[in-house]
Amino acid sequence: MAYTPIPLPAHLPDRLTITLWDFTWYTRTGPGEPFEDLDRAFTEAVDRGYNTIRICAMPFLVFGSGLTGELELGPLGGEYGQGTRWYDVRHRTRIDPKAHLLELLRAAQRHGVVVILSSWEYQQSSSFAGDRRWFDALMAVSPEDRPTRLAESLADLCDLAEAEGLADVVAFVELHNEVQGGYLTEGLPGKEPAVVELRERLEAGLSRFHERCPRTPATVNYARVPLESFRGIPENIDVGVFHPYVYGVLDELVTGYGLRSADGGFDEERARTDLMRPGAPPFDQWHPRPERNGAWRPRSSASPRSTSTTGVTPTRGTASCTSATARTASPC
Repeated sequence: MAYTPIPLPAHLPDRLTITLWDFTWYTRTGPGEPFEDLDRAFTEAVDRGYNTIRICAMPFLVFGSGLTGELELGPLGGEYGQGTRWYDVRHRTRIDPKAHLLELLRAAQRHGVVVILSSWEYQQSSSFAGDRRWFDALMAVSPEDRPTRLAESLADLCDLAEAEGLADVVAFVELHNEVQGGYLTEGLPGKEPAVVELRERLEAGLSRFHERCPRTPATVNYARVPLESFRGIPENIDVGVFHPYVYGVLDELVTGYGLRSADGGFDEERARTDLMRPGAPPFDQWHPRPERNGAWRPRSSASPRSTSTTGVTPTRGTASCTSATARTASPC
């Protein structure tokens, strides 16, 4: 029998205008940082016309890891990521993850904002932790079971929101951000695109969430629009979320300097003259991926920072566009 999508909740606005707070709403809470004061951050978002935030709700950490107590957060190490959106963490801070999450949901309710609950945990989130425990707990889950464990954690979060009178804050949930770009793909044979090979795992996770929370729409989230592998999108999603990555002016910069050229077309001398600070080291000394002839790494050798973040730190100023469309109605 074909899956029947869950209708969008009646409390949602007709149109969601979404601002992405990802994991920075809990990693950048130090003095002078954007989320030092959540009420101020919400006020500024509403003033700019947003009615929805999309976040890493750290569901596995709070509900699935078995870890309790305060969490230390901080920069990735040295100058790594400084000046780069998302990674530009300046201060070491401590939070109680569960209490901080409830504080965010209550602030959203006060300001009339709804929240898309997602997770970046199998990508970047644990990179900012002061020790390896969060990352190791994530890795201890069998790759086959990771979407289901995320589903269980998100269902626990939705149950908590309902118990606290915050259910009307939840717009919908995503099992994870950009599922084909992180540790959710571990163990796949690699014979098909990751979107296709992930389908069975993701459908199992979505089914579990629907069993626990039959009135809350759920989905997964994709990097880019995978036109070549739409057959791999789970049948049992309620909302479609894709990141087309529309770069605009930034793409002119990337193309003009050959910043992502794989064929030797990168114009280092021009980039050094036009873009780099005086005294900046040669590129082959700082590239964070050794297989690309660089050996530079963050200096925090005791932390999980060099292994828990997936991919390369993005080009400074990278812009993206998030598109969310429901199968039953259009929230955006």
